[in-house]
Amino acid sequence: MLSAFIPAMRFWLFAFCLISPALSALTAGPCWAQRPMSLEQVEEVVRSMQKAHSAINDYVAVLHQRQRFGEELSPREKILFKFKKPLSLYMKWLDGESKGREIIYVKGANDGAMWIHNGSFPDITLCMSPETCKQLSEGRHTVNEAGVGYIADMIANNVALAKSRPLDKVSCWDYGESLMEGEPSRCLEMVMPPRKDSGYYGHRAYMCQSKRTGLLNRITVWDFRKLLVEDFIFENIKVDVGLGKKDFDPDNPDYKF
Repeated sequence: MLSAFIPAMRFWLFAFCLISPALSALTAGPCWAQRPMSLEQVEEVVRSMQKAHSAINDYVAVLHQRQRFGEELSPREKILFKFKKPLSLYMKWLDGESKGREIIYVKGANDGAMWIHNGSFPDITLCMSPETCKQLSEGRHTVNEAGVGYIADMIANNVALAKSRPLDKVSCWDYGESLMEGEPSRCLEMVMPPRKDSGYYGHRAYMCQSKRTGLLNRITVWDFRKLLVEDFIFENIKVDVGLGKKDFDPDNPDYKF
């Protein structure tokens, strides 16, 4: 009797995975593998992400991203991503309509502006403040909020808020280990109140931590309308590679500014 019931149960669980947009978009493994977590357990994972980030000076990765600009969800983009503390950033789009675009931002340099060129005609270099760029694109972030360290800090703030407001009944789920762009990772999720004025960053946040580096390597967020608003995956993070001034200089001959 039990042997006949188990295959049927697996079928319905599989069907649930297919019709649940959040889970089917996120999990590399079966959705029934998730286990409840406490906020304290999530806090411990996030603190280990922050600790891993505090121990390094720079990193290079390939960033896969989707973002909602206004009401438009962008196609997935593939970007070379260089980061050096305290905040120097280089990004180069590797495919898609924006292939060839490059951005450099060094906090405190260039009168606080970014260097930007689109990589297509008319290919001119612009200097633009992060705030202006955010406003023009209707995006959710400025370059001051880029990188795995900022994201880990943002999650930590949301955990602290949830602990201070137990009536919000924030739920947390451990998805165990899965491969994230080939990287063994531990993934978990926080589900916050679906209210715009809740004070949380979003309604749902799914995050992964690289087993190799200890750094956050994925964050996916749904808003209070339960729409996907951003998905950032940091592939093959290489830490402390010795990035220098040349890596964040528009006069670098390897760049096209």
